[in-house]
Amino acid sequence: MYALKEAMVTKERYQDDIETVVFYMDMRTSGKDYELYLNRAKQEFGVRFERTRPHTVEPVSGSDGLCVTYIPEGEGLPRSEIFDMVVLSTGFLVPPDLVELSKRLGIELNEHHFVKTGAFNPVTTSKPGIYVCGLLEGPKDIPETMVQASAAACMALPCVNVSGEPQEEEEQDIFPPERDVSLEEPRVGVFICDCGYNIGGLIDVRELARYAKRLPRVSVSEMIGHGCSLHSLERIQGLIRDCNLNRVVMGACSPRTHETLFQDTLRKAGLNKYLVEMANLRDQDTWVHSDHPEEALNKAKDLIRMAVASVAIARPLTDHTLPMNKNILVVGGGVAGMNAALTLADQGLRVYLVERSAQLGGVSRELRRTLEGEDVRLYLSDLIQQTMQHKNIQVLKRAVIVDHSGMPGLFTTGVQAGPQMFYRQIVHGVTVLATGAVPNRPEEYFLDQHEAVMTQLDLDKVIEDAPEKAKSWQKVVMIQCVGSRCPENPNCARICCQSAVKNALRLLDLNPRIQVYVLYRDMRTYGFQEDFYRKAREKVCSSFSMTRGKSPLFMPTAARWTWPFETPSWQES
Repeated sequence: MYALKEAMVTKERYQDDIETVVFYMDMRTSGKDYELYLNRAKQEFGVRFERTRPHTVEPVSGSDGLCVTYIPEGEGLPRSEIFDMVVLSTGFLVPPDLVELSKRLGIELNEHHFVKTGAFNPVTTSKPGIYVCGLLEGPKDIPETMVQASAAACMALPCVNVSGEPQEEEEQDIFPPERDVSLEEPRVGVFICDCGYNIGGLIDVRELARYAKRLPRVSVSEMIGHGCSLHSLERIQGLIRDCNLNRVVMGACSPRTHETLFQDTLRKAGLNKYLVEMANLRDQDTWVHSDHPEEALNKAKDLIRMAVASVAIARPLTDHTLPMNKNILVVGGGVAGMNAALTLADQGLRVYLVERSAQLGGVSRELRRTLEGEDVRLYLSDLIQQTMQHKNIQVLKRAVIVDHSGMPGLFTTGVQAGPQMFYRQIVHGVTVLATGAVPNRPEEYFLDQHEAVMTQLDLDKVIEDAPEKAKSWQKVVMIQCVGSRCPENPNCARICCQSAVKNALRLLDLNPRIQVYVLYRDMRTYGFQEDFYRKAREKVCSSFSMTRGKSPLFMPTAARWTWPFETPSWQES
């Protein structure tokens, strides 16, 4: 994903004046909407992709170029190309000092020196009371890091705040008393961020600052560089005090991510935090008009002019604290819903768990083993028992939500539950949606029409519940990306590759002479799943001579699975 982003940004900056090529073995765009991002790189930006592993990078005599030699996919002869720059995509390693710290704390590490955690609770370490998140637990992307950070904080909260009561922040030492500016004429300070190349790479930010200086009520207008940097924030605070500014406009990036930061900057300078207005020059201008720099500059002037007019009539506001109902509604009784309910209930909060079906567990009830070999049913039965017996959790099965009203902190939700569908209202302050999803069952390849065609979820059950049937098979082919990575469903399912590797290894354990073929476009066994992919490939090498090739074969192919079989002539497999 990092390579895709940099390739697209490079093409965006220089357009037709530059060529970008990505050499790769497996394209692992397996997150939410990441496959769409990959398609955009190919179709909109013209990034070239070469499925290969370059074996040589050499300086070119007499120039600054670099010669990359590789064998293109489907060809047997090497090819060389000269590039001005070679950018290496590298992975993550745990620094030696963190390895040493983990050992001193008594935390168990895995063979790669990342913190060892369980498959069912990836933030819990081997040391009670110590939790982990982010890259110390394993290689991962930003969204998953944020999810783990929230989970680790939730697990740690009972240890630091047993009562469950929020701790009051001591703000008087951080923020000075607010200056009363209600009777002052507006004196606006305008500060323009260049945000690196995100804003300054397209429009003339100095010209924009000069334009803002000529607007009515503007006393100070500056190009501030990276406005979110410590140096720039201190500069803004100093100008507010020295120039007696009483309102501020920030021409910057998204208020969604930075408004709180700039509000705190005003508070540190003695102004009410609601006397700042943000003009979103990045998301609403330079990013969406990257191919029209002149028009983007004109739009930036409009945004700044509107922000100045808006902040000039702004008045100091006071935050009011409203009462909050501390009950929690969790919608969905799967693994995610039950874990959320238990974690919150352990903090003394009242939790209502609403499940549409007659049983808890969700899709996990269909699973038998994880990739690591852990027993899903054993884990699930224990989780259900804890949930049903917890004194702070009320479970409503066969329940559907029929109405909902209120505001954050004070919701009222109507539920019909039980065989008679009795109506009741739940008053709560927080809602957790853990409604999950259903397995996709596409129509390709005689699924649900021929008994020899099944999904990986079906195969998981057969291996565990009917091992003799699976042991009798001689050939099995696993076709990846069926019903996904296509126009109708453009995303990667994210779990299919690990399921294929898991079930291929289990089939080999049952019958070492079985032939397993995996037809794939990209093997997306990210993180420590790579260990199991490597194990499967090693079984190919170690078993080949002994079993005359009866071992898993991984075959890459870019074809979309639409072969029009007229008759099931492939019943043998």
